[in-house]
Amino acid sequence: MRLETINPATAEHIASYDVMPPAVIDDILQGLYIGFLKWRRSDSAERSRVLKKSAAILRERHDTYAKLITREMGKPLSQSNSEIEKCAQGCDYFADHAEEFLEPRLVPTEASLS
Repeated sequence: MRLETINPATAEHIASYDVMPPAVIDDILQGLYIGFLKWRRSDSAERSRVLKKSAAILRERHDTYAKLITREMGKPLSQSNSEIEKCAQGCDYFADHAEEFLEPRLVPTEASLS
């Protein structure tokens, strides 16, 4: 079975993809889970560094990603450009607040609420 990517604005055929066998998907998911286990042990400084780098990559490859969004989704290029910048700003925001967001918080118990 193959999946077809069609530009919804023009009906242009963009690409065809083979459906991945379940074993390949399981391998990918296992790798992602291992990455998650490592990520969840990382401190706020490391997470912030990765997010800042992600924002920089989004901005460096802005034109490529915006054109890809437009081609695959049929969005106007101006909207695709905005979407890339919004994602980069989101990365920056969470990087700038990583320590605050990851700060351990005390969860109130029933006894402490009385």
